[in-house]
Amino acid sequence: MLHYVIDNDTVAERKVVVGRAKRMTPVLSSKLSNFVINPTWTVPPTIIKEDLAVDAAKNRGYFSRSRIKIYNSKNQLVSPNSWNPNKPNNYRYVQDPGYNNSLGLVKFNFQNHHTVYLHDTNHRDYFTKTNRALSSGCVRVEHPLALAQQIIAQDYPDRNAKEWIATLLK
Repeated sequence: MLHYVIDNDTVAERKVVVGRAKRMTPVLSSKLSNFVINPTWTVPPTIIKEDLAVDAAKNRGYFSRSRIKIYNSKNQLVSPNSWNPNKPNNYRYVQDPGYNNSLGLVKFNFQNHHTVYLHDTNHRDYFTKTNRALSSGCVRVEHPLALAQQIIAQDYPDRNAKEWIATLLK
């Protein structure tokens, strides 16, 4: 569970999905630094090695199905047919933003040495499960846009948080 606390008072709780046994979420403590609405997702090294490279080597249609673009070291776009599956770490992989992006519609950033963050998910059905140790290490949060609205309303009481976020999602 995530507990949103202001002045020692829990003002909201959300279910979370954390890292599975093989890719456990580290224990850490940090403060929110910012959040990104409609984020792109740059695939991290562990997921490149253990998931993307394996799946894409079997079928290069993986990239178009996942809406993932491939970039070489010169930041040039590489076609899936030109991609070298024997050297998957020589590339950067970026998934387009959108509702079905792996990060969903919002990513909450906070300082840590693990490259872990809190985010929406494209697997929203996971929150109905009893065992929610299903991620690759980051923390997926239920109803993240409502949480972002609460944070904005707290920090910027003169703004209409719901309208502000709706504008950013366009």
